[in-house]
Amino acid sequence: MKKLLKSSKNKTTTELESMAQDYLYGSTLPHFSYLMEKASGYKDHYFPMPYKKYLNRVSKKRLALIYAIARQESRFVPSAISHSYALGMMQFMPFLARAIAKEKNLKEFDLDNMFKPKIALDFANTHLDYLEKHLKNPLFIAYGYNGGIGFTKRMLKSGLFKKGRYEPFLGMELVPYDESREYGKKVLANYVIYMNILHQKISIYEIFNKIMLQWLDQALSKYKFGDYMEKIKVLANTEKNRLYIALSGSFDIEDTVPVINRINHEVAKLRPGFGVITDIRFLNHVDIAAAKRIKKGTTILKEHGAKHLVRVVGGSTLSIKIFAKFANLTKRGLKISYVPTPEEAEKILNDLNL
Repeated sequence: MKKLLKSSKNKTTTELESMAQDYLYGSTLPHFSYLMEKASGYKDHYFPMPYKKYLNRVSKKRLALIYAIARQESRFVPSAISHSYALGMMQFMPFLARAIAKEKNLKEFDLDNMFKPKIALDFANTHLDYLEKHLKNPLFIAYGYNGGIGFTKRMLKSGLFKKGRYEPFLGMELVPYDESREYGKKVLANYVIYMNILHQKISIYEIFNKIMLQWLDQALSKYKFGDYMEKIKVLANTEKNRLYIALSGSFDIEDTVPVINRINHEVAKLRPGFGVITDIRFLNHVDIAAAKRIKKGTTILKEHGAKHLVRVVGGSTLSIKIFAKFANLTKRGLKISYVPTPEEAEKILNDLNL
């Protein structure tokens, strides 16, 4: 690659395009992509998929993630060495490469092996198994691959991505290290593109939604669902087949449109017979006109097959009175229970196998 970098200096667009044709095959596709991007003044972007024969046993989702990371790490160049001594196409630090080799019981492992695409890709797949188990979302996995799982967990525990009307976008801009901040965005963009190249249906919105759902699930496990939610939150948990709705503050007529729209969008992800938990412990006012209009949201739940709705009203007399008025206007034939805490709501649906 060094020879190619040197020989491509001061070349015209036509000369670079001509040079690129010599690399339009198999293992030199990365070189072809580099020359063609340079010829375009880096206005065109190429997404090659080299060494696919070494990845024929991985899922398309994992294939897209490996390619997304490899493209950002080294542009698929097997001989790459970084200033920090990260090695090969997948840019493994020596300590991590040795740890994975030990896990695989490779007794005669040499760091030079990291320059072999087959081994580098195999090690990357193993490492991604570990990162995916703990971080789940491709954005968080990208942060973990770049900065380490310890850095990523500390960052997430600090409060990024957990709440706020601008999440997850604000969290992405507040990642503490410049390199990791930009790395995550670029790997995520690569991932979405490769998923589409591989004919896998995905959207960036879906990934962002899962970021918030991931933290919602963690919050629910501690029974603090409504404590950290914004004024309006509607999220479907497809694994539990449940819809979670949280309303807080003052609920007025202008708030009904986003609630109905979000309900409509989220229930489409669930199977008929799903359960619903509505947390209104932090609701302090309901406009009567808003309550009447929100009946449409309850109708949507019923039409999509909602089986049981549990309303978390808290223990205060005020919240119960407020929602009593709200509830009478929105019942719409659904089986409804009222409980003071989210944990009791979860228990009711668990007992009903919903």
